[in-house]
Amino acid sequence: MDTAEIALRLGIAAAAGALLGLNRDLHNKPTGVRTLGLVGLASALIVIAVGGDSGDISRVMQGIVTGIGFLGAGVIVRAE
Repeated sequence: MDTAEIALRLGIAAAAGALLGLNRDLHNKPTGVRTLGLVGLASALIVIAVGGDSGDISRVMQGIVTGIGFLGAGVIVRAE
């Protein structure tokens, strides 16, 4: 994978996260554009860094989903 493709993938991931965050901001939810943009960017960066073996990528994805779940739980606890 060359540098341009990596940059494109990271940009798309950050933009997708920011788009979700914008939707949350428009509905006055606590987690917004910056947080979800950074989560998308970091998730894509980690998956790209791990690279080839599909077994490793599935473990990384499992960790990412768990971490996002903890973020969601923190938002729920904070809102109450």
